[in-house]
Amino acid sequence: MAQQASSPSPFQVLISDLQAELRHSTRDAQGNWNFTQKTHTLFKGDLFTSLNANNQVYLLAHLPKEYRVDLCKSGFLPWWALTSLAVAQGNIDDVKNGLQLMQNNGAKIVHNSLLTWALTPNDLGKHTGKPSADVLKLLLERGADPNYKEGAYIKEAINTKCDVSMLLHLIDFGADGAYIVQSLSEIKDSSPHYVKAASAAILTRTLRIKASPDTLEDIRYPVDHTGGASQIKTVFNFKSRRVTEVYQFQQQPPQILSFPFSDYDLEYLQEAHAHLTRLGGKPPELPDGMRKGTPVLAKMQIIKKTPA
Repeated sequence: MAQQASSPSPFQVLISDLQAELRHSTRDAQGNWNFTQKTHTLFKGDLFTSLNANNQVYLLAHLPKEYRVDLCKSGFLPWWALTSLAVAQGNIDDVKNGLQLMQNNGAKIVHNSLLTWALTPNDLGKHTGKPSADVLKLLLERGADPNYKEGAYIKEAINTKCDVSMLLHLIDFGADGAYIVQSLSEIKDSSPHYVKAASAAILTRTLRIKASPDTLEDIRYPVDHTGGASQIKTVFNFKSRRVTEVYQFQQQPPQILSFPFSDYDLEYLQEAHAHLTRLGGKPPELPDGMRKGTPVLAKMQIIKKTPA
């Protein structure tokens, strides 16, 4: 006995009704769409007004592209939905256009809210796109916080195995390395190949970790003179005003050096202070009148051990 097809949900019926009704729209002399009274009624109905953000973007994805801008101009759909859809589909030209339209029409642009659409795949049915590293970079360049919601978006991106190039963009724009390391460690058993690839990519970057409100850890992974993996950890403690550097080369005991701030390069200290503040730390201000220290000898030694 053949199974009966399930009845469409009210949401699916709304999408079908809008698709059908939009075909009756006409253009005015300026090329703008004039929508029918039934289109107005559908958008003003209880079903549409009760839709959450995800469903509004899903609905917009299923409406013909030529109507979308005018639907926003007419106030039926919010401008952020148009831009969120472009972000979700990974189309950087549409994202730029959407951001410009939001600005031109006085819509508030919240780049942080767009991050979730940029970092993880979103179910848009047959219109589902692929997250784009270029779109993510654009949002970060325009001020999106990679640590938004205490790294929740980073964790979600790693759980869904985002492209490793996206992780590098997050690091380059100030992601707390602790969020990335922790999220990767949580999936190392279930996704070993992804974790291995992501870890290899991260070796090309400096991870910055907020160890405490007044302490920053910088971790770098240069290649030592034998070609093996190495780790250099620099700990900036703004409370004790000391810098500790730990050099771990392959098959060698770690070397630990410690310096007062007065013996360290002021430029490095200022950069570390700014990074820790961006990560949500609250380091004490650097002492007034600090002299610019000379480059630490250990750094010069590391350079000699690292191939060009």
